[in-house]
Amino acid sequence: MANIQSKDDLLRELNYKLVAEIDKLRKENAEIPELKKKCAEIEAENIKLKQIIEENAVLKIRFEELEKKHQTDTTKLTAENTELKDRVTKLEQIQTLVTISDQNASSTKDKKSIITDSTQLQKGKRNFNVKQFLKRYLQIPKILHPLFLTSKRKNKA
Repeated sequence: MANIQSKDDLLRELNYKLVAEIDKLRKENAEIPELKKKCAEIEAENIKLKQIIEENAVLKIRFEELEKKHQTDTTKLTAENTELKDRVTKLEQIQTLVTISDQNASSTKDKKSIITDSTQLQKGKRNFNVKQFLKRYLQIPKILHPLFLTSKRKNKA
């Protein structure tokens, strides 16, 4: 009977161990759905972050394109601005010369010719030869020619 008693004790002890292990496994199994939920949330966040990274890459490329365009436009506008400043300087010099020649002109016909030609120059006729203008209409002393020719040399440089 002692043999049966010891077997009975062994079985109870084994049963107790098995019940404890089952409780432990049940607790671990209860954590699995929570872990699956957290894992799904992390996956969703990773997908959002990947989309943001892709959007940032596209925006970075667009930004670089706009920077290049801005630099090109700025260079173009600077050159155009310089050209316009040179043209204004020329026109101011011509205006001065016209004023001087206007004071020296004797006939109304010469005055009308000067005004017509200077107006054509101001309207942007680029093929208008300023030297011919000076020789033909203004008949100014040669001292003023170097003043005008100096600004012409600056434009060619």
